[in-house]
Amino acid sequence: MIDNTEIITTKKGRSTFKYTAFDLACAEKMHERIVAVIPYADTPNFESWADTLRKMRLIDKRPAAEIGSVFRWANQDDFWQTNILSPAKLRKHFARLHKLMVQDAAKQQQPRRTRDIPLQESLTDCSWATGLVDTSTSEAPAIEHSADTSLEKP
Repeated sequence: MIDNTEIITTKKGRSTFKYTAFDLACAEKMHERIVAVIPYADTPNFESWADTLRKMRLIDKRPAAEIGSVFRWANQDDFWQTNILSPAKLRKHFARLHKLMVQDAAKQQQPRRTRDIPLQESLTDCSWATGLVDTSTSEAPAIEHSADTSLEKP
């Protein structure tokens, strides 16, 4: 099991990164999913990615499961899969992505609206046309054409 409590601190150049082993494992998993969509994606600085994921959990107060759900949804979306290529981009667009994910889930759960009338009944029921047509004969009603030529040019 990955220890989620021990903070690892690393210093690279001027940057200091803090993260847990859990954050680092999530960053690596995130990169695997990105490479599945974009095979030639650059190898990231995993410590920077892990630090950003830690900030999302601790500063932004986002549960790890929610971060994972939103990233998985974005990684499968035709548009967002090529735009969310790092935890920094995920963090930047998180509120929008979460809203879109919830809307998408609601749309998929909503039953398609159909009429309650069975198809066969709707094809044979002509009660809506009562009075419009003489139903005593099976012939179509004759349409009278008027010889009104008032629209023609003189």
